[in-house]
Parts: sequence; C-alpha cells; structure tokens
Amino acid sequence: MRSIFNLSGLVLISSLSAYAVAAPLSIGDSVTATVPAITKATVGHPNAIVITIKTVPPVHIQGNPTLAYNIATTVKLQTVKGLKIGKIVYPKPKVEEVFGTKTPIYEGTIKITAYETAFKPGKYTVPIQVTYQACNAQNCMPPETVDLKAKLEVSKAKLNRVKTSKVKKHAA
Repeated sequence: MRSIFNLSGLVLISSLSAYAVAAPLSIGDSVTATVPAITKATVGHPNAIVITIKTVPPVHIQGNPTLAYNIATTVKLQTVKGLKIGKIVYPKPKVEEVFGTKTPIYEGTIKITAYETAFKPGKYTVPIQVTYQACNAQNCMPPETVDLKAKLEVSKAKLNRVKTSKVKKHAA
C-alpha cells in the first residue's frame, strides 16, 4: 500500500511540473483588432473610424504614450485618394506596476479613433495598421502588426434648412 501512495504522489508531482512548463506566455487569440464592417461618412466633415482592440486576461498591451523602452500601441492609416487623414485619438492608458515599474497599459476593450475627411461622395477602403506589444506579468512578446481595412461610404453633406417667416416692418 505504501508503494502505491508514493507512486500516486510521483504521478501528481510529475503532472504539476508538466503544467508549470506549459505556462509561459502564449498570446494566440489573446489580442484582437477590428473595425466596423462599414463606416458612414459625410463629405467635408471630420468622420471617425473606430478601431477596437480587445485583450483577454492576463494579457495587456502597451499604452500610448508609454515608457521610452516599451513599444507603444499605434494606429496608422494609409493615404487614400479623395480622403484627408486627420488626428488619431488614443484613450488614456491606465498605469499598472509591470516588472517593478509603473507602466501605461491597455487591457480589456480599447477604442482608438482615427479621423478622416472625404472630398467627394463614394466608397473608399482605408488600409490600417495596428501595432502593439502584448505582455503578461512575466513576459512580453515581440511587437505584432495587424492589417485591417476600413470601408467608408461617404455621402453628400445634408444642408439643414431653417424655415423663416416673413417679418412685417412696422412704421415708427
């Protein structure tokens, strides 16, 4: 009976150490980046393209801005004829202690807004590159770049006409 107990303890220890070896960071599908299927836009006005990045715990990505030695999460829109690329607005990162240093990070659902202005109506495809560095509490992976395509449907600006009534002049 004693030898069976020792044997089962050996099996338990052996399976625990096998689990511990498999635990290092594996990003896989822990970070995803998407854009809406179609974004409606209007000629002559700044229009927003929202890029959504999601992380699955315990993974986080570096914030923007971040520390000098980290790789910030960035969004780049390629120039497209008929569109003027504008400002890209990043959410404020939260500051967490990572590897003993207070570090700006994003985790969960992150929405980054890129603005563009269209010069004429039509359908446009805007190539977008999202670069991020994913980490957990022990490791950081090399930076990764994801290519996305935002589809825009741009319509003419609608004029808001104000109805006016005739005003009678009164003699003084």
